[in-house]
Amino acid sequence: MKTIKNTLRILSTVMALASAPAYAESTLFVGNMTSGDSKGSLTLDTLANAQSDNGANVVVEAINSNPNTDSRVNNFSLGVRSPKVVNNNLRLNAAIDYKDTQAATGSRSTTASHTTFVEALPGNTLTLRAGFFGTPDSKYGEFIGAKNVSDNTTLDLDVWHNGTNFNAKGFVAYTDGRFYGSAGGDPRVQNISAVNGWMNKDNLGYVLRATINPKNESQIFKLTLTDSFTRERKHLDFRSHMENGTEMRGVATGYILDSWAPFDAWDSNRYASVVKGANDMNMTNGSAVLYRHINPGLGGTMFGIGAKFSHDKASATTNFRPKAEFYSGIPKTPLDTWVDVSINSTNPRDVAGIVYLGVSL
Repeated sequence: MKTIKNTLRILSTVMALASAPAYAESTLFVGNMTSGDSKGSLTLDTLANAQSDNGANVVVEAINSNPNTDSRVNNFSLGVRSPKVVNNNLRLNAAIDYKDTQAATGSRSTTASHTTFVEALPGNTLTLRAGFFGTPDSKYGEFIGAKNVSDNTTLDLDVWHNGTNFNAKGFVAYTDGRFYGSAGGDPRVQNISAVNGWMNKDNLGYVLRATINPKNESQIFKLTLTDSFTRERKHLDFRSHMENGTEMRGVATGYILDSWAPFDAWDSNRYASVVKGANDMNMTNGSAVLYRHINPGLGGTMFGIGAKFSHDKASATTNFRPKAEFYSGIPKTPLDTWVDVSINSTNPRDVAGIVYLGVSL
């Protein structure tokens, strides 16, 4: 309870800064993704993101898993960034995650964690950060970090102490024209990550993300191929940040300050194919989807068709599921929607899907 109270005090301070009067343009996004299947699984994911061009940002997310059953999990996350102050050279950031778990037996448990840090922006290329955190298992620590973006390289690194041990994680990236490559990792969990891209706006482009964990014998990858790559270096730097969890993501709190990621298919102007794979000691999963854009981006239209599969190594069973996706803006409104449906090839009654509805103001 003490952790929650201290975190709320910190967040209230940052929120006061974020809501201070400022002559800046603001935007608001609110969206919900509801996922479930014919077996009764249901998850509600709702997010609200308010941001201003002066740097202020407030993000709230609630994830409710199986809300209508005796065994349910409720997750709540709040992330806040203050406006950039002191000649745009300073900004405060804070995040809190709260989890409420109720078991079928009636037992209930709650946990809370927080991350708070200040960013110093002494120049156009360098960002320094320092802060403290508290984990769900009541470990507390401090950290420092830095990000530097030069003409051809990016370095992003965090070093922290959790009261017992020192840890570090981050990545280094190199870019030269259309080429982009980064490598990094998190020794604490023995992850090694890489991002490689070809930023070709005139012809074939791609981005490949991969993470391996020798300890768990696990591998994860995602390959996006496009007929013309629409993203720039800063977007691939952001993906490298996500793969490696810099700014202390995944240590005490999750990715609430990053909000929801855009569709991978938006990396292209017209056609894109996205291939995903994951393998560990128990399961192998994969999917492949081909997308076609009409007026790409928010408010446009997107179609996707493909399939996914899973193989359980213990039972030697394989599940193959054709799938289809559709995204569209709703004409003459600030709304957009997305539907993702998959069907078990051997049991047409086994249907799973995701329905999204969002509004941008």
